[in-house]
Amino acid sequence: MKGIIYGIEAVAGLIQTCPDKKIHYDIIGDGPLRNEISMKLKQLDIESHVTLHGWKDQDSVTGYLDQAHILLTPSVTAANGETEGIPNVLKEAMAVGLPVVSTVHSGIPELVEDGVSGYLVPERDVRALSDRLSYLIEHPDRWEAMGQAGRKKIEEDFDSEKITDRLVKLYQEIS
Repeated sequence: MKGIIYGIEAVAGLIQTCPDKKIHYDIIGDGPLRNEISMKLKQLDIESHVTLHGWKDQDSVTGYLDQAHILLTPSVTAANGETEGIPNVLKEAMAVGLPVVSTVHSGIPELVEDGVSGYLVPERDVRALSDRLSYLIEHPDRWEAMGQAGRKKIEEDFDSEKITDRLVKLYQEIS
């Protein structure tokens, strides 16, 4: 459901169309598709542009987010219809002010406002992923505004204290 293969294919397209740009895709996490992903990197000859870091603890993930410029999370609906809701990494990236590129998948459009805090494209649309990434790479002046919009969204809608206050208020209203 993470759609990593589509992200890899989008990055491969970027490398071909933007050879003058230093493009690197860090993939954090592990799972049963690791061998398939490694083979895809070899097939596309982009192993020097993509690093499979495997599982990392929260502090390490935060460190990678602090070093990143853009977060790419191309979530997809699984063959059995299963979806992943809103990926926590999207919330984490937006909380630290990163612009994001993701897909119109499950609850993601509730979090990411297309063109404001990031970009959303259809699932499995490698060309659209590549186009949005290319646009952001060519327009770093958009990063700060998108990052601020994303952080504001997280602060307003995902802050545990604010959520608790709203819940208490609702309980008081119905009591």
